[in-house]
Amino acid sequence: MESKELRVMIADGDNTSANRLSTYLRESGFTTKVVSNNYVIQKTILEWRPHFLIIDLLFPGFYAQQCLKFLKQRKMLGENGVHVLVMSNHNAEMNVMSCLEAGADDFLVKPLKYVEVLHRLGLLAQTKKYNFDGMISKQGPQLQHYIEMIDLIIKATAQKKDLHTLRFEVLKMLSMALKAVRTNIIIPNAAKDKIKVIASSDDPTLTSLQLDLYKYPELQYVLRTHKNLFIESVEKDRTMNFVLDKVKSIQFDSMMVLPLVAEGHMVGALSIRMPKNRKKLTLWDVKMAQMTAQLIAITWKFSEAKQGSKAA
Repeated sequence: MESKELRVMIADGDNTSANRLSTYLRESGFTTKVVSNNYVIQKTILEWRPHFLIIDLLFPGFYAQQCLKFLKQRKMLGENGVHVLVMSNHNAEMNVMSCLEAGADDFLVKPLKYVEVLHRLGLLAQTKKYNFDGMISKQGPQLQHYIEMIDLIIKATAQKKDLHTLRFEVLKMLSMALKAVRTNIIIPNAAKDKIKVIASSDDPTLTSLQLDLYKYPELQYVLRTHKNLFIESVEKDRTMNFVLDKVKSIQFDSMMVLPLVAEGHMVGALSIRMPKNRKKLTLWDVKMAQMTAQLIAITWKFSEAKQGSKAA
């Protein structure tokens, strides 16, 4: 496959900051363009067709919310259109969630850390979205297999065993069904700078392994946005070679990371790492992961997450 450019448009009233970010991203392999006023932003989006738009929340004359509405009306948001990252001098939860609900992919807090911006662009460049409508009949054997596994997982959650044993057994079954290398349940601390692995499919004794969150940009993304993340391996994709060189902390094997939401609150994440020879995720891989994440979140109350928040 021939290498192609990935275009990033930066819309910021602060021209100096925008140009600095633009220079950094160009040196990292992206093609960039800066706009600093509302007179040209719509025209530039329509004519230049950026893959990514990094826009200030209060961009002069064309706020981020207005821009998201503009893109949505033209069906230009998302995987086949423009990935939007909104930036602001503050990260008030209301502003963050309103932008994410309007279609933004992520939210950046100024002053920007350029390496972190690169991390997020690298992840979004590989994020996959799946449409579960119109499943074809030739997927019947795989569907039957997954229905049987889901039935076993549901039955497992109803057993009278200690909570850790149940979690391990469910993760083990999920890993077997998906042929995954490892499946983990992860919870964050209150400060969102540490994570704790409270169950793993490959270690029945693991109940508490603390890690630094900054080393895992894929988990940062899910915990920050509450969105599913599906990434397929890009090991042989020359389009992303420059990202692999620059962002060595991201392991670009196929992976799925899903939020665990209980009673309307984000309590953790389900992380699924696929083997290196697994280049593609099927629709049913994704669907089974989603159903298991929902089951884990609603079945168990995540007392560890609540205790961690109080202690932190």
